[in-house]
Amino acid sequence: MVVSMNVTGKTAAIAFLARGFKDVKTGLNSGFTEVGLHMLNQVKRSIAGREAEHVSVDTGVLLNSPQFTATPLNVSIFTLLDYAEFIENNPDIVGGPRKHFQNSLNRNLDEITRILKKEVKSNVRTL
Repeated sequence: MVVSMNVTGKTAAIAFLARGFKDVKTGLNSGFTEVGLHMLNQVKRSIAGREAEHVSVDTGVLLNSPQFTATPLNVSIFTLLDYAEFIENNPDIVGGPRKHFQNSLNRNLDEITRILKKEVKSNVRTL
C-alpha cells in the first residue's frame, strides 16, 4: 500500500511566511524606536523630579544626557556621564540612590508591551 500526498502552494506559503517575518521585523523596528523615544521622555521626567525619585542636584547636565539607540530587536537608553551610575546606584547619597533609569523601566513595562504589540499589528498584513 502506498499513500502519497501532493502539497500545492508550497512556494506561496513560504513566500507568505517570509513576508510575515519581514512585516514583524519592520513592526519591531518601528516599535523599538517608539519605545526608545517614550523611555527617553520617562527617564528625563524622572531626573526632573516629575516621578517618584528625588530630583537630581545637577539636573541640567544629567537631564540633557540620556540618549537611545534602537535596532529591530533591541533598544538601549543610556547616558555617557560618568557620575550617572553613582547617582543611580549609590545608597550613600542624601535621599538614597535615584534610580531614574531602572524605576522608569519598571513603571513602563506595560506601556512598552502595548507599544510593541501596536506596531507589530500595524505592520503585519493579513490574507
